[in-house]
Amino acid sequence: MLLHVQSFDAFEDVGAAFFTAVPALMDSHHRAISRAVIAAGTLFLVYYTLASRSLDRRGYRVSFPEVWLLASAGLCSIYAWGFNPWGQAFFIMNLFHAVQ
Repeated sequence: MLLHVQSFDAFEDVGAAFFTAVPALMDSHHRAISRAVIAAGTLFLVYYTLASRSLDRRGYRVSFPEVWLLASAGLCSIYAWGFNPWGQAFFIMNLFHAVQ
C-alpha cells in the first residue's frame, strides 16, 4: 500500500466509508491517478504563467519574480510528491523552500 494513503484507514473508526475506500482505489489506479494529477498540475502552471504574461501585456503590473517563485515551487511540488516516497519528497520541498 502507498505510504501517502495509509493514514486513511483511520477514517474507519469514525464510519467515513468514502475515505476508507481511498487506499484501495489508489492501489488499483495509482498510475492513472498520478499521471492525471501531474498533467493537470503542469497544465495549470503553464496556464498561470501565460495568464500572467497576458495581464502584463494589457497593462497590469505583474511581479515576474513572484510568478517565477510560484510556478517553480508548483513544479517542484508536483514532481517531488509525484515521483518520490513521502520522506524524500518532504526533504526536497523543505530544501527547495529554503533555497528560495
